[in-house]
Amino acid sequence: MGLNSLIFNIQMVKATNLRYCIYKYLGAHGHFHDVPDEKYLNKLCKYFYGKEMDFNDPQTFSEKLQWLKVNNHDPLLTKMVDKYEVKKYVADKIGESHVIPCIGVWDNAEDIDYDRLPDAFVLKVTHDSGGLRIIRDKKQCDVEETNAFLNSRLQRNFYYAGREWQYKNVKPRIIAEPYVDTLGKSSSVEYKITCLNGKVEFITVCKGIAHSRLDFRTNDFYDRDLNRLDMVTNYYANSKEENVMPQCIKDMINASEKLAQDFPTVRVDFYVDKDDYIFGEMTFYTWDGFFKFIPGDWDFKLGQKLILPEKR
Repeated sequence: MGLNSLIFNIQMVKATNLRYCIYKYLGAHGHFHDVPDEKYLNKLCKYFYGKEMDFNDPQTFSEKLQWLKVNNHDPLLTKMVDKYEVKKYVADKIGESHVIPCIGVWDNAEDIDYDRLPDAFVLKVTHDSGGLRIIRDKKQCDVEETNAFLNSRLQRNFYYAGREWQYKNVKPRIIAEPYVDTLGKSSSVEYKITCLNGKVEFITVCKGIAHSRLDFRTNDFYDRDLNRLDMVTNYYANSKEENVMPQCIKDMINASEKLAQDFPTVRVDFYVDKDDYIFGEMTFYTWDGFFKFIPGDWDFKLGQKLILPEKR
């Protein structure tokens, strides 16, 4: 384990608590697979929030996210979190120019023909979160290590850690995408737009390096009209800076709502490259639905706005 990974794990324990982290780690690594989703999630709720939730009468935003995991098994969700399949869906909705093209797809790492890839590229597994390698210079790429990492991720079913049903049946594959210079840096900015009932509820301006240490990233929250909100979560601090929104922010808001129409809630991620917006991913349960708003009344206010669908 590298130093940054060790620091991240320590930060996660501080942001949550040790029992929650241990139980979730064990769940992700082969334990509790026979435990029903509702029972497993209740245990996580007890460790994270200090109490089990009422699946018959969820009230807060975080409670309703747990309810949706157990009761909303729309097959379309699986397509939306498949990093290969989602591209065509998004291109059809908001235009191909806003989607990073796929320059290769493989079932295992040994099939990757590195000679045919450009000098800089990104390799991702299609079925989880954080399973990627950014290759800025192919000549410096450790192919053996990269393949070992990707193959290890292919063996992982991301569903078991937080019981996000949509990941359970995604076909594990590897895709290659062109490298985008604006991502993966301390100066990188992403715009994560959370929709409730098909409408934008709040926008998170994320600055820093994704899938890394918590102190390498900040989050600032805005409403649909770009007014700053007095909101923070237990994971990332606010930047305490004013953010200059890109000229295409309204277009990103409209694109988010086009993509959100079929779902009770979804977070649509974008970044800006060459003054235009590029689709990142669709996330249905941020942090597996386990996070705390500060002030805490945001959880209840957002929960009252979210309309739950019929069970399916």
